[in-house]
Amino acid sequence: MDVPDNVRLIEAAPNSLAFAWAEVAGAEQYGTRLETSSGSLVGSVTYTKVPQQKYNGLKPSSQYRFMVRAISSETQSDYSEPLSASTESESSDED
Repeated sequence: MDVPDNVRLIEAAPNSLAFAWAEVAGAEQYGTRLETSSGSLVGSVTYTKVPQQKYNGLKPSSQYRFMVRAISSETQSDYSEPLSASTESESSDED
């Protein structure tokens, strides 16, 4: 099974990040993981049937890494290359 590609950040806020990727033919769901910049898993691996995932409850001004893999009833792909993304700062008053 192909590894999901075109993985991208679609939304960044102080406490959340949202990602999207291209659909993979034959995929029944996707397993997503978000890690801190040091490699620690945030929460647990999350499963979704649509090619996007949003994470809430994150720390402002923090760096994360996102990965996704395609899953079918018979097989699963490797995880995508990690995509680095940062949450925004809490203060948007930047003059």
